Amino acid sequence: MDKTPDAVRRRVGLLFLTIALILLLLGMTVLKRPLGKGIVFLLYWLACIAFTGLALLNALLDMVIVGSRARRERNDLAKRTLTGEHAGEPEESRE
Repeated sequence: MDKTPDAVRRRVGLLFLTIALILLLLGMTVLKRPLGKGIVFLLYWLACIAFTGLALLNALLDMVIVGSRARRERNDLAKRTLTGEHAGEPEESRE
């Protein structure tokens, strides 16, 4: 099991989506009558919306982090290319 921050963040997002989907399916089928129309109904659907929102925020955070990393790597590559540096290559083989 991968323990990198990216993998953990994506698993948490999947967990949020799974919980939201289960709440949605249960609320539309099995729990439709027991939820009724009172405060329990409202709290249940607010929880479903909250988990969906958490999944969305997690995805946006992932998008920002991946974009930032890609931008940084692109800039590093451009800098190395313009200065003539070659990462991981011994000095003798560059001549």
